Amino acid sequence: MSTTTNELFLNFMVYHLTFLWSIF
Repeated sequence: MSTTTNELFLNFMVYHLTFLWSIF
């Protein structure tokens, strides 16, 4: 479960970072 949460968190962060970069 811990690994799954970590993966989800990483994916979420990457998604947000890409989205922010896309705006800029």
